Amino acid sequence: LPMVGERLARGLRPRPLLTVSQWADRHRVLETGTNSPGPWRTALTPYLQAIQDDLSEHSPTRTVVFMKSAGVGGTEALFNWVGYVMAHLQNKDLLLVVPTLELRDRSFNPRLAKMIDETPALSALVSTAQRARVNRGDLLEYGARARLIKAGANSPDSLRADHLPYVILDEVDAFPWDVGGEGDPLSLIENRQRTFTRAKTYMVSTPTLAGLSRI
Repeated sequence: LPMVGERLARGLRPRPLLTVSQWADRHRVLETGTNSPGPWRTALTPYLQAIQDDLSEHSPTRTVVFMKSAGVGGTEALFNWVGYVMAHLQNKDLLLVVPTLELRDRSFNPRLAKMIDETPALSALVSTAQRARVNRGDLLEYGARARLIKAGANSPDSLRADHLPYVILDEVDAFPWDVGGEGDPLSLIENRQRTFTRAKTYMVSTPTLAGLSRI
């Protein structure tokens, strides 16, 4: 009985207010693919702090747009938000859209699997069997009922997710202007968020041709 009471009290305790950068500093670990392996430190890339913190649950910011040069951490900030949603919130669906399904399977899925393996807060949340499927799947379930949906902007079928609050658009300048004759993928994605008053979108990209750049 004392154990039941302790678990009940823990379940009723309000979730602490953490920003994305605070969560990353406490929990994110980078073991490979970096010149500075070890715990994530926002202080090493201070320009990413405001970008990340505007993605926090309690921030009133609706859309965060990061126009960047290559190799300055925009994608790592993306992964920090993914980790924050998965491990800290645990009850929010998240749609991640990259330019193509091929890029999702070749680049994003392996990097996601690596982050989960290297970050104890995430590897404890996702079972070994689920981690084994991350590289192949278009869906990762975590928490009680939450999902990370991984889509390609070139596939209208992959964009037909249920209504969900959070969206990441990675390398948005490589998105097509029309997908499968169904219109602009950004409009299709925006329709998935209409029912949420606290929806958030993170749009990140290196710009391409002037006048044709979404970012």
